[in-house]
Amino acid sequence: MNRNFKLYNASAGSGKTFTLVKEFLILCLKNEYPSYKNILAVTFANKAASEMKTKILDFLNGIINDDKNSEDIKNAILKELKFGEDVLKERATRLYDSILHNYSDLRVSTIDSFVQQISRSFANELNLPNQYRLLVEGDLLIDDLMQRINDKINKEDEFLTHILKQFIIYKVNEEISKSSNIEYHLRNFISELFKESAYKRGEAFEQKQIDKQQYEDVVTYLDNKIKPLKTIIDVNVEKIIDFNEKHSLVVTDCYANVLAVLYNKLIKIRDKELIKPDDLVTNDSLREILYKDKKWHSSKIKKSILNESEIDELKSYFINIINCYPDYFLINIVKKNLFLYVLRGTLFGIINQYIEDTNKVHISEFNKRISDVISDCSVPFIYERIGEKFKHFFIDEFQDTSLLQWFNFLPLVNNSMSEGNMNLLVGDAKQAIYRFRNGEVEQIIKLPEIYSNPHTSMTDECQRNFNDRISKEYLKVNYRSKRNIVRFNNSFFRNTRSTLDITSSSSAEKMSYSSVYKDKMEQEYCKKPRYEGGYVNVKLIDTERIVNAEKERLKDKKSETESGGFKVNSSAMYENEVKQSILNDINILRVKGYRLSDITILVRYNKQATDIANFLTDNSIPVISSESILLKSSDKVQLVIYALKYLMNDKNNLIKLSLSHYQNLCRKSDPDFNVQNTFEYSIEKEKLFELRGKAFSIYDLCHRIMKIYNLNVVEDVYLHYFMNLVQTWQSREDNDVNAFLEYWDRKSKSFYVKSATKDDAVEIMTIHKSKGLAFKIVMYPYVNVKNPESLTDCKRWLTFKSEFELLSDMPYLNECILPINKGLISTSMVRYYDEEIAKTAFDEFNIIYVAMTRPKDMLYIYTKKTNKKEPNFFIDYFETKVGKSNHYYAEYDDNDDETYREDFEFEKQESDYMDIYSLGELVENELEKEKDSQELALDKTQSYNTVDWYKIDSFESEPIVFRHGVMDDESDPREKGILIHEILSRINTFEDAEGVLDEYKDDDIIDDKYYKYLLNKIKEITTLKEIKDAYSKDVIIKNEMSILTKNGVLRPDRYAELDDKVIVIDYKTGAPNAKYYKKQQDYMIALQGMGIKKKIEGYLLYIGDEINLIPVYLDRLF
Repeated sequence: MNRNFKLYNASAGSGKTFTLVKEFLILCLKNEYPSYKNILAVTFANKAASEMKTKILDFLNGIINDDKNSEDIKNAILKELKFGEDVLKERATRLYDSILHNYSDLRVSTIDSFVQQISRSFANELNLPNQYRLLVEGDLLIDDLMQRINDKINKEDEFLTHILKQFIIYKVNEEISKSSNIEYHLRNFISELFKESAYKRGEAFEQKQIDKQQYEDVVTYLDNKIKPLKTIIDVNVEKIIDFNEKHSLVVTDCYANVLAVLYNKLIKIRDKELIKPDDLVTNDSLREILYKDKKWHSSKIKKSILNESEIDELKSYFINIINCYPDYFLINIVKKNLFLYVLRGTLFGIINQYIEDTNKVHISEFNKRISDVISDCSVPFIYERIGEKFKHFFIDEFQDTSLLQWFNFLPLVNNSMSEGNMNLLVGDAKQAIYRFRNGEVEQIIKLPEIYSNPHTSMTDECQRNFNDRISKEYLKVNYRSKRNIVRFNNSFFRNTRSTLDITSSSSAEKMSYSSVYKDKMEQEYCKKPRYEGGYVNVKLIDTERIVNAEKERLKDKKSETESGGFKVNSSAMYENEVKQSILNDINILRVKGYRLSDITILVRYNKQATDIANFLTDNSIPVISSESILLKSSDKVQLVIYALKYLMNDKNNLIKLSLSHYQNLCRKSDPDFNVQNTFEYSIEKEKLFELRGKAFSIYDLCHRIMKIYNLNVVEDVYLHYFMNLVQTWQSREDNDVNAFLEYWDRKSKSFYVKSATKDDAVEIMTIHKSKGLAFKIVMYPYVNVKNPESLTDCKRWLTFKSEFELLSDMPYLNECILPINKGLISTSMVRYYDEEIAKTAFDEFNIIYVAMTRPKDMLYIYTKKTNKKEPNFFIDYFETKVGKSNHYYAEYDDNDDETYREDFEFEKQESDYMDIYSLGELVENELEKEKDSQELALDKTQSYNTVDWYKIDSFESEPIVFRHGVMDDESDPREKGILIHEILSRINTFEDAEGVLDEYKDDDIIDDKYYKYLLNKIKEITTLKEIKDAYSKDVIIKNEMSILTKNGVLRPDRYAELDDKVIVIDYKTGAPNAKYYKKQQDYMIALQGMGIKKKIEGYLLYIGDEINLIPVYLDRLF
């Protein structure tokens, strides 16, 4: 049988992209006339698809031109295809030329792009508008759905109103509630409906909605199920009470009080309070009393009061309740959450109506609808519809593929296999960290078995084909990390994988994913010299030592609290120690010659990223982090927002206080202002009120607010991004200020300023964003150290007939929603709780794996040293399982699938507050540092001074939108000057000006008349006698070059180096200012300090209606 179904298990750093491209090129080049149009390769991100396309062309070009970087892939192709280099070059040339001339036929795309192609081809069958608009952002859709729900309530939809009241009661009574805002919970519930887990086959076109009468019938059905169980409970509780009275027993006299505790819980159940079934029998003593012969009474009474049959009678009453209570509990939970299913059906109906009314379709709809259609279509019909036929399918990151996505591919993959064509999956179950995005790791773990196989004729045929044709291969060599990092990761995950063996709550059965870390998990390190060495540093921070030391310090200061103890926040102290350790390690690395840009800090949560970024910035370490550059962090943006809020509601004291606070911060008029002191602070009330009652767009209103406070959108990158956000909102929505403010309040946490910096700075990102990337040095703080003990806000949609036997005859409804928590323990549904706990533990373990496999050269780990009661993977590794000798070993698979072992040792050090384990040597950075062409360093021995991030960062530009459309002669002279400044920063010579101006004209920023004005103005500047050489062709030009000094960052606008001199120009607007003159002198002194021996000329160029060139002289300093 032809093994034409390949599965590559590709561990981190094992050359996954290389393998994909190699297999792609082998398919293309095996024939005399290469073809690539019948291969579809899909991945999950545009960046990955773009990288694969680039690699295909780069490798082809390298093969054609004998590039050494393409030597490995050339040899791999020759080994597989078994022909000579001349033939390979000839075919590679044909393929390269064909791709370049027909680039759109290179079908490497995201899986969503292919789904869209199918959806548009089957729009009619999928019940979609022919010209639908794709919605990727769910919040805007939810906004509209919330409005439609509100409209239904306002139209006196009594049934929906009743259901929403039940929803409110449910949320208010929840044990854990993140917010008392009901809208927040309803929005979250709607978001859950977008997930595949809320979808059942066939629902895409006909959602089950029940009316009020049917709803009442379902409630009656459940009540009839509950009634006999409640009767058993009530009868047996009464029998216990009667028994106690008959025999003059006092409940508290029962042995060890455990029966008394149980009795009190049963009284609560009788009174209709729900208690988790597992909380009834909570300890072994009670189990032995009820089910064995342990004595049941306390020492106050004699056993002889009751004979054996009476004791058995008493026990039977308790046992009868315990036996029936789990079913009673489950049915009550279903009844309590019944409204959620009804609400689900109603919301699906509203979504369908929304699609019909607006032609807008959320991205979550497509896979659901396709799954209901494509499985019933013949494959030739599918290809006929989409207009092309694929013979081969490559699926990347298969571990993150959802069930629906894979099932939608199955008929195409099965057809391809049956025709004898090669198909390829690549993935790694250890890097499955996107379950929250519907990724189903079981699919790659269980292959060739089809996970959740519905056993249709098509899927069963696929199953047979997979069994016969699958070929599993493991990529064993790590081409990313150095030897010691590979050795440590092999050893660590081998020794800690048993933590994934989670014992079931109901039996001795283990719910385990540890096999994923057993089957050929260990990697080999690359044997090339550059992969030797590597450094691992693990810090186990002892919080107990820190707390004790702090208590002693407080004791010495006699800072006792009123209670006589000492108030110490151990969590905060641990976090501070981690941050201080990171700072110390960064400084050590800098002394060793490493750049800040060599270092990446990976965190689990955005909050951690912001906290660490703020700490490092406060300690003079520049940081790049999208998580820490929130648009809302700008005081100027907040000032505009609160001015808008004030215009909408000038009676709210909190808004007035916030407005005056941000006004003060932006104007710096009162450095001692304290937000707590007064509500009577100055507000530009009259100027703001002048804006009322006038017909402004939101954009114009924001612009006029900025004028009141002298804020310049062009000079401030935050305001720049904010105004683009406002314009986008305005063009897409309407001019309702309150609606915009609601949108801002809801979404402001997700608006980031996009950094495009090349400065030397530490990068901080979340682990999820780091997946697929590699970094020279990785620091991993706050490592999660234990498996989850409980679940929060987990739910599962279950089908009554197949998954809920207790209610298999439920009328009208097919599914229900079941909360997954400890309440399921000791019930027939416990398997779902055990499964979710095991999956959550696996998710968290995989996150650790992803983080620890990102580094190339060095890995730093910061975790908490815990006691025996609080497990820690690293304590388990360093001090328990492996032993205290600091002796370890790593295992590797050789080519014959046999393992060999390699020993290594950690060095252990103890400091005041931590134990430090290190492997390898922290070597000096001997490689010559790469310098950006725009960056020069004056004094590398000086430490960085703290500066605002936007003074050392550059940003991705977006089109500047001016206040009244195009610029013209009547525009403000300052805005004219700023625009000319910007244009000059983009040109080297006058000849470049027309091309730049054409862009502004095309974007409707300037008109024809102003185009000519600017062109003449730029010509006037570039031909000034004193500086014309700075705009000539034969000079070295650096626009906005960064100079790092001990006093911060200097950035002259133009640096021009000629044969005999250097010209430095700074562009300004407005009137001449002495501080600008001094700053230009600082630029010139900095260049002198760098050792430039040529004559240095400095100029200030003031740009307005008139051009004013002022020479700057260094002799004025002396």
